[in-house]
Amino acid sequence: MRLKKPISGKGNPIFGIGFFGGDMLKIAVCDDEEWIRQYIGDIIYKALCIKADLYTDGTALLASDVAYDIYFLDIYFGKEGSAGQINGMETAKKL
Repeated sequence: MRLKKPISGKGNPIFGIGFFGGDMLKIAVCDDEEWIRQYIGDIIYKALCIKADLYTDGTALLASDVAYDIYFLDIYFGKEGSAGQINGMETAKKL
């Protein structure tokens, strides 16, 4: 089940405002399999009350202008070799 409501700006007492210099912890999940992205995102939300940003490939993640605190990267993309798509290892090198 996907949780619909993200946390408020007040933050989680452990990982919320104040613990990381006043900003919420920023987490990115990058995987080409939708169910895996959703599953990891749900676990993060349930454990930390933080809504992770979900990406389908490394190219999309690198194109974002967000500086994340934690990255969950798929090592191998099943559709690897598609135009402009890079795997998790190459993405990690560029981060």
